[in-house]
Amino acid sequence: MTAFCDGWAAYDALDTATQDRIRGLAAFHSGLYSQAKLGQDPTGATPETAIKGGLYVAKAYLRPLVKRQ
Repeated sequence: MTAFCDGWAAYDALDTATQDRIRGLAAFHSGLYSQAKLGQDPTGATPETAIKGGLYVAKAYLRPLVKRQ
């Protein structure tokens, strides 16, 4: 099952104190965990080369927690 949600509406529903607290935070995003759950082994992966049969590339990207357009 695939589920969709409106992230902007979820952020807007947060109280002002929480919005202020998380604004400006960032996190590294990596597919390693989810790919490992599918049984894929990232051994030998590099930032330029995905592992055979997998989507994971051995690089985590820093992404903002809140991104408003």
